[in-house]
Amino acid sequence: MTEKKKRGFLYTLRGCQNCTCLPTLGRLPLLKKLFIESLNGFKRLGPELLGHADSCNDIAFSLLEVLEFRDMQDWEEWSMSGADKDGIVGLFPCLRKISIENCLKLNVVVIDSIPSLEVLHVKGSLVTVLRSMVGLSSSIVTLTMEDIKGLTQLDGEIVEHLQKVEYLSISKCAEVTNLWESELNNLVSLQTLKVSECVNLVSLVERKVDLVICGMSSIREVEIINCLKLEGYNCTNSIEKLKIDNCDSMTSLTFPQLDKNLPSTFKFLKLKDCDNLEVNWVFSNLLS
Repeated sequence: MTEKKKRGFLYTLRGCQNCTCLPTLGRLPLLKKLFIESLNGFKRLGPELLGHADSCNDIAFSLLEVLEFRDMQDWEEWSMSGADKDGIVGLFPCLRKISIENCLKLNVVVIDSIPSLEVLHVKGSLVTVLRSMVGLSSSIVTLTMEDIKGLTQLDGEIVEHLQKVEYLSISKCAEVTNLWESELNNLVSLQTLKVSECVNLVSLVERKVDLVICGMSSIREVEIINCLKLEGYNCTNSIEKLKIDNCDSMTSLTFPQLDKNLPSTFKFLKLKDCDNLEVNWVFSNLLS
């Protein structure tokens, strides 16, 4: 089934059960949004999608801004490396957002860098896909990940690409025990962190560390929900909004490097269903 919408030129391929290859959609000059969904039996996405170059300066997907893949249960490989593009000299020059959902067999991603990429969403996929995708651009501002198989931590190989990330959301990653190690120098732009339903998460940082010294002084909003094994959280002084909900194992919440006052930036606090939580003396004074 295909759908076309003239406004902004949206093209959707959905539910084509016997589809094993795609048409040369890269030759559609006005295409801005491309959604590919539920193509059972489809295994490899390669340079055939780009078509043949008509000139020495040909660019494929010249106006594409949004690319989404969803429920591709047999998809195994996405390969569009420079050597395979049959004369195409440019690819995805305007691509701003990529979403990959429920593509559990996808294990190989070999495509050229996409400097324009700002928004990345990965759900129900392997950690190898996440690693490959974050390496495509140093301009990612928004990164959301959900149910990533094999992800135990945002290690240095992932974090090194996140210098521009302002919004980071991690949910339903059951194998994660710590979000990251102590080396956080690349998260210098992070403003919003949301963590939910990571059932084995014990702490955000593997080794106790001063988050300001490690480069997380930019963080403004933190939301932690349904992380039943999380033991504590050490806030930065830049925090403005903090929400912690249903974290039964949490016993400590601290603001390091404070003398007598809460951070001057602090605006919102919500603590709910954290029965074992003991706040530090600052909050004890505040709530008394």
